[in-house]
Amino acid sequence: MDSSEQEKYDLLLETLSFYEPMSLEKIIIDIDAVKAKKISNFNKEALEVALNHLIEQKLIKQISVNKQKTWIRVFKRKRPWWKRLFWFFKY
Repeated sequence: MDSSEQEKYDLLLETLSFYEPMSLEKIIIDIDAVKAKKISNFNKEALEVALNHLIEQKLIKQISVNKQKTWIRVFKRKRPWWKRLFWFFKY
């Protein structure tokens, strides 16, 4: 993975909300312009590819609201407490 791709993913994760689904237009408006200018080849197609990659990694979820694609960030699930405890004593 290229560092510019990782920067795209990080920028999207910073922009997306945990609480409110965001459409593509709202994501573009909310992206920090200074950080976006530093990333080479950052356009709408690259944004959609990055969104699909984050969906595959299960970091975001795509939702249809009024027949429009929207994306929302997903909370990471914790492992059960007994697995964490087992891992703690294992190492």
